[in-house]
Amino acid sequence: GTPYFNRVTIPVALLLLLGMGIGPVTPYRSARPDVVWHRMATSVVIALAAGAIAVLAGIESVPVVIVVVAGSFAVASAFHEFVRQVGKLDGKATAVTRVLRRDPGYWGGQIAHIGIALLAIGIAASSGLAIRDQVRIAAGDSALVDGYCLVYEGPSTRLEPNRRVDGAVLSLREA
Repeated sequence: GTPYFNRVTIPVALLLLLGMGIGPVTPYRSARPDVVWHRMATSVVIALAAGAIAVLAGIESVPVVIVVVAGSFAVASAFHEFVRQVGKLDGKATAVTRVLRRDPGYWGGQIAHIGIALLAIGIAASSGLAIRDQVRIAAGDSALVDGYCLVYEGPSTRLEPNRRVDGAVLSLREA
């Protein structure tokens, strides 16, 4: 069920986000801690700043803030590594294309990492910040839900070529 799924997948997803931020900046076969930390430090600061901004923006859900920090770390890590490699080429106008052409598979992977990190942030925000409530109301009645007035106008039926669709007509207004 949902509780078990969340208990198992959320820690794994967080570890994957952290791995997506650490792995690409780790030198192959010579991953000394000081070198890895030097390449990650800026990304860590950016990720913590993103978490602070989320809190200042009013997000009170701790799991959502943690995912924002981990996802921001993965995104910042990819961008920082790109800027670092472009900077090695003295910032020439052709440096960006040279870096991208030198290893297109690597940079394609980084784009995928950025997409996955943004997806994780979106999923965490949509599920962690959603407001769920159940109310029973008859046609014409209304209910207050988190500062909004939900009015059940009545049932709805629509015939389509292959089926009959039964639904409801709802109105939502600020209370």
